[in-house]
Amino acid sequence: MLIPLLIIITVLTSISIWSITFGFTAGYMGLFIMLSGIILSLSFKKAKFIVLIPVVWIMINAAMITGTIETYNAKRIEYFDRVQNNLELDFIEKFNVYGLNIVMSVMGYPFYPEVSLESFYLAFPSKGGVRYFQNDFFLESKKIREALTAQPKKSDMVVKWNINDYSMGSSEARFALALNACFLKIKTSAAKTIYEAKVRVEYPASSEVTLIKKPVEIKVEEGLFAYLQKAGWLQPYDAVWVSEE
Repeated sequence: MLIPLLIIITVLTSISIWSITFGFTAGYMGLFIMLSGIILSLSFKKAKFIVLIPVVWIMINAAMITGTIETYNAKRIEYFDRVQNNLELDFIEKFNVYGLNIVMSVMGYPFYPEVSLESFYLAFPSKGGVRYFQNDFFLESKKIREALTAQPKKSDMVVKWNINDYSMGSSEARFALALNACFLKIKTSAAKTIYEAKVRVEYPASSEVTLIKKPVEIKVEEGLFAYLQKAGWLQPYDAVWVSEE
């Protein structure tokens, strides 16, 4: 119980520190809650204060979400305007964008695990520029099933999604976010059939994506992450999703 709790507190503390560098008021409150809970636990030697830290942290951040998003949107627009005008971001600003990629990966994992993994691994160099994932999730996509039905004997084909497929609530959002555009390959033998969906995990120079429309609108400008790719902070690679039948 104690070790998982300490891991959670470490993660929440890291997010709070990142939030402070981004200018989020909730970051200051979050860090205050962390330190207060730890001090009270050590002072009174009662673990219940530590147990309450994640609960109070989540409640405070949820209550301040509107202000956090307003600050985020202002910073996002400011940063991207500067990048488009060939102006450099300083170290802290790069750290903000780098942290945003990690926070998006962690927070988005329960909803979109595949693209969250892809994004998270951008933070680390890959061997040969390729990563393999054993997962057949892509075969659940309507667009991929249509491609396989339309051209069942073709071993190589390209599948693409449009911008509307990215929105939360879309039945294709999970696949569009992780696979657009992907190269679908089929390898058959007497023993089995292997399906591969290969996608380049790399942010485009400019693409504003709306992740959530209601109750609050959250947009991401992928061009900021493309800027970090050029700066060497993020490492693009080819992701190959593999399914065997």
